[in-house]
Amino acid sequence: LDISSPSPPKYRFINADHTLISSGWFEGKSSLKMCRPKQQYVITTKTAPKYAYGHTAPGTNDNVYATVIGKKGISTNRMKLVPSSIFYDPFTAGATDTFTVEDYFDVGAIACVQFDIGGNDAWILDRAEVQSPSDKLNVYSTERVLLSADSSEAPSFAKLCRAGAAGYDVRVKTSDDNDSGSNKIFVRMEIEGL
Repeated sequence: LDISSPSPPKYRFINADHTLISSGWFEGKSSLKMCRPKQQYVITTKTAPKYAYGHTAPGTNDNVYATVIGKKGISTNRMKLVPSSIFYDPFTAGATDTFTVEDYFDVGAIACVQFDIGGNDAWILDRAEVQSPSDKLNVYSTERVLLSADSSEAPSFAKLCRAGAAGYDVRVKTSDDNDSGSNKIFVRMEIEGL
């Protein structure tokens, strides 16, 4: 069964178990529920390290949700980021967490990802990656996004989008002076045009 609308996308519905549909009770089922195949997204988040940006606890115990937005304006539903094990505590300070989520919408080329939090336990998102079978998006939280459902503390959502197509080669040289290097460095860089 194919269904198309005046504008893309076109969807193909699959009767995977080959169920016979009939109006006669002895021939098969009288109705059949058919759904689009689900699109899988792998979302990786990095919570800011402890003491980042002056916060002693950038992690959260609240629910975190993601919405993937495509370049043509198609977006997924709001998807809860759930760990693969009930014994795993995601979104702790400095942690990198990976979640596999599914949605009926294939957004195509990924433009943005929006994160929102479901409670008042604030969370500082450092960076994120979203991957689908056809595209990959890496975004950094250059504005030090603090999320909280408590509007007096911070906004409850943040939309992070793909940067422009320009590429930059940045070279950094550390001084040769004693004690000028560091194994624990937290550097951010922002390039602005004129």
